[in-house]
Amino acid sequence: MSSMLSTAYCPAHTTPGTRHHTPAPARHTGGVCHPVAEEQVRAVIAVDRMPKTLRLTIEQAMSVCLKSQPEPAPAGADPFDLGWCTRWVSQPGGLTACRQTVTATAGEIDHLQAIVEGLARSRNFSASVRLV
Repeated sequence: MSSMLSTAYCPAHTTPGTRHHTPAPARHTGGVCHPVAEEQVRAVIAVDRMPKTLRLTIEQAMSVCLKSQPEPAPAGADPFDLGWCTRWVSQPGGLTACRQTVTATAGEIDHLQAIVEGLARSRNFSASVRLV
């Protein structure tokens, strides 16, 4: 049997939905199902003039939204330059900023963008999540 990409229901590879199972992409080879990883994209999270009290909220949004594994670190890379740590920069008046590159699936980035940009609108600071 040849290899084929299928979104047909496969009990071993589904993601739970609210009421139904949404089929996850799977490659079927010789009657065996193998999950197909979603392609990762790169995005930049930019936050400016945000009250420091909201840092934990942004960090929690990243933790909740970005579930896929990050790209492996290049040999010799500084861990503080990777997406594993958010480097916050203090600004006058109890404010803070950051600019961080992350990798995740497009759906995870969309979810994070909605939360971060919604928080920025409601709390009057500048933030964006953009694909690069």
